[in-house]
Amino acid sequence: MADAACTRKADAGCLRNDSSCPTGDSGADAVTCTVVDECRTNNGGCDPLVTCTNTTGGRTCGACPQDYHGDGDTGCIPFWLLRIRSRLADLPSTASADDTASDIALDGSGNIHVTGVTAGNLNGVYDRFVATYDRSRHLQWTSTLSWVDAHGSRSPVQPAALTSDSGANVYVAGRTYDGRAALMKLGAAGEQKWIADPGLSNAWTHVATDTKDGVYVVGSTFDPNTMVRSSIVAKIDSTGQTQWTRDPRAGASGGGPTRVASDANGNVYVCGWTADSLDGATPQGGYDVFIAKYDRDGQNQWLRLFGSSGDDTPVDMAIDASGNTYVLGTTKAASGAMATPDAFLLKCGTVGDLQWMRPIAVGSSEVLIDLAADANGNAYVMSSTNAVSATNTNVAYVSVAAYDGKGAQRWTQPIGPRPFDQGGCMTVDADANVYVATNVHVGDYQPQGGDVSPWYFGDDVFIYKLDSAGNQL
Repeated sequence: MADAACTRKADAGCLRNDSSCPTGDSGADAVTCTVVDECRTNNGGCDPLVTCTNTTGGRTCGACPQDYHGDGDTGCIPFWLLRIRSRLADLPSTASADDTASDIALDGSGNIHVTGVTAGNLNGVYDRFVATYDRSRHLQWTSTLSWVDAHGSRSPVQPAALTSDSGANVYVAGRTYDGRAALMKLGAAGEQKWIADPGLSNAWTHVATDTKDGVYVVGSTFDPNTMVRSSIVAKIDSTGQTQWTRDPRAGASGGGPTRVASDANGNVYVCGWTADSLDGATPQGGYDVFIAKYDRDGQNQWLRLFGSSGDDTPVDMAIDASGNTYVLGTTKAASGAMATPDAFLLKCGTVGDLQWMRPIAVGSSEVLIDLAADANGNAYVMSSTNAVSATNTNVAYVSVAAYDGKGAQRWTQPIGPRPFDQGGCMTVDADANVYVATNVHVGDYQPQGGDVSPWYFGDDVFIYKLDSAGNQL
């Protein structure tokens, strides 16, 4: 008879000869020993997400579930940094509505700002939103993106991009429900300061701030008064007043700017695509990529065209601490300097001189999503690849690839330990840590542990953090 089952020394088969109960059992002496269930209280000290198994004289903790690292004894840590998830009022409290991220930004204090769309109740906020978390991942505030139109009705503002200034104010660029370009300023506590409505239809597609809190927006607009369509970059001051506008494609018939960024000296950079000659430069064929640089007063510093015999269009642009420009784009090139398998990453110097152009092989099921650059001159490319799983279901994998200042790939890292991440956005902090926001379709993916089961419908936003070497933190 096993020691733990002994109740008296005289029991048949009892081999106990000592005067005490074995470790993990209870009893005043060996005459009566009772097995103690180590797992009954506080899951035996194991992490709440794992199974505790009682053993003779102790217990064992199971392995951490999918999407967590660590172990059952020391604790299970989720692979994600943050999770944004709203609730549906007409379903159980565990039900998840659609939540998707459009853009992510960091401020000087390490706060994380995310804008997107929710179909449920996100901390009392519905529809278009901004959510801000401190560097310890605690939610600070959420704010609804809406404005009162000319008819007195409150309408949502569809967010495209956001950024912040030195005072932790947040700026969101996008469009109103009736199709007007709009820029909204939120205070450090999420309160709406103002919304700048230039009276132009279409939308702002991107926004940036400079070191003196000037705000820059870019997009294609249409003036109903003059019936003229323009593709402009505009500078807005801290009170919402337009300081100047420029059209780098003045007189051109096709294309437009898509991204705007600024450097440490307050210079402003715009990239886009065009089929026409600009500033004396002639496209090589189809659409070409253009990059324009302005000073903080809107004076043009230079404009460059980069292209091939096919259509070349930018996906995103980033500026490093030295004022070098990086552009990520796609191409249908058959020949020329930018002829690549599918896509390209290029770097320009401070006067617009091409430093290098690196081809990037992109499969038919892969989508380029975002680009970022750190203070050390490294560039980061975010992409998503669709595939078919072993169970014959469509899945998506998000990954980040890092390149050094000479265009050599440093590393590539899949985001999350599983598929079903799709789309999203990315940014980099002062220490070259990479923050990646992905949209996860929870109808396809059933995670394990904690408050994540059961899940119903919808998408959730997962934010991951990588260090400068690509390790997931």
